[in-house]
Amino acid sequence: MSSRDYQNRVNNDLGDIFEKMIDQGCWYYRTKEIALIEKTPEPFRVKQILGDGRMIVYPIGKAQPDYKGTLWDGRAIVFEAKMTTTDRLKKSVITQNQAALLDLHQKLGAMAGVC
Repeated sequence: MSSRDYQNRVNNDLGDIFEKMIDQGCWYYRTKEIALIEKTPEPFRVKQILGDGRMIVYPIGKAQPDYKGTLWDGRAIVFEAKMTTTDRLKKSVITQNQAALLDLHQKLGAMAGVC
């Protein structure tokens, strides 16, 4: 495994851990009736079923922000989750579509941002 492949795997694993932490926070808010925030599923189409519980898929549509929901006071909340091992998060990690959707949600009164 190349050092680049290794770093990609580490970054993906850290991203998964980060999203699990967010999911736990969302579960807590739900049980306390503070908010209902859910992960937005990525739309995909199945290309091939491999028969052992795996499949080959490809994305359809443009990526949306990762989480959407409602706060206790009725306001909407929407945010993108990003993990980095550096001290800065590059703007380029947010797609143009995600940025446009976050901006529109905020204009419409939602709490919107990047976590």
